[in-house]
Amino acid sequence: MKILRKTFAIAMILVTLFSIFFTPTFDSAREYLVADNSSGELFSVAVNNSEITISTKDDDATFFIDCEIAGICCFDKVFTFLCLSKRAANDYVYTVYIYNFTTGHLASFATDCKASRSNIVFSADSTGNFYLLSFDDSTLLHYYENGVKVMDIKCHSNITQMICIDTRSVLLFTVDGVYLLKDTALEKLSSLVPVTPCVYTGNGIFVDNMGIKFIYKENSFDIYQEETESVINPSEQGNVQIDHSQKYILISADTTVAMLLDTLGLEESKITIEKADGEAVASGKLGTGMTVLADGTRYSVAVKGDLTGEGNLNSRDLDAMMRHLTKENFLADIFAIAADLDNDNAITTKDLLALSRLY
Repeated sequence: MKILRKTFAIAMILVTLFSIFFTPTFDSAREYLVADNSSGELFSVAVNNSEITISTKDDDATFFIDCEIAGICCFDKVFTFLCLSKRAANDYVYTVYIYNFTTGHLASFATDCKASRSNIVFSADSTGNFYLLSFDDSTLLHYYENGVKVMDIKCHSNITQMICIDTRSVLLFTVDGVYLLKDTALEKLSSLVPVTPCVYTGNGIFVDNMGIKFIYKENSFDIYQEETESVINPSEQGNVQIDHSQKYILISADTTVAMLLDTLGLEESKITIEKADGEAVASGKLGTGMTVLADGTRYSVAVKGDLTGEGNLNSRDLDAMMRHLTKENFLADIFAIAADLDNDNAITTKDLLALSRLY
């Protein structure tokens, strides 16, 4: 049952982060997480009727699109909105809006492509290249440059997802493998079939809907083999990392008081552990936000992935990280350290995906 819950959690996170989404009712206010396909950076996109607000941790921008939004993707901070324009009763075509988050410029162009509220697959880069899957043929994509249709490109099998990886290339995820479309030339890279939707997390790494990592590198696409890195350094003992400058101890989930004492080689009388409210802790699991007083120095405790202070990992920790990424409630201080699972000094999509696989 735990495996089923875990798989479901990963799937829900990836669907939330997936850069193509369907909006059933444009009138309702909704908020989405959108990953930049060039960097993996995460943006919050809030839709409130025709008002669109794009936000990062440090900046935001508001503009207006007076159409029903069917999907959105982002490349190098350029957002492409695929919208439905009514041509006649029950007859819609796609209109494309392009917003540059850096310059604030908004442009649009109309297509003659029949629109659908299902099987919406498209991608775009920051230079005006736009790729759209055909309404009635899942092997055919329409290619546009700067709002002008250039050609139709036929793939060898049904396309389930497209992701631009640079200004000349797009990865096509199909039912029989992964293809590279580069300068309109099509090449099969791999017979691997990731479970779409996939999310790009940066550095050539993609994560599919089952949490499996893949890497694109030098015109190849393969399962990502993570290198095993030692977490031991002169400031660490056993599986406990001690940062003497910032005064914190970083440990794994489910670490108990007894395990910490044993790892540090200390007697119980030589150390004092307290909860955030000052209550003494003599046994049981350690949680983020507790403090350890040893040798006259007080250290804060950060449990990897424990964002609630409970000492274990569950869906509440996922919710806390999601709220941080959507700017609803920021994690700070020792909880931000506990959330940075890949140790890159930032809380990103990669940390969210890593957390979903830990509990």
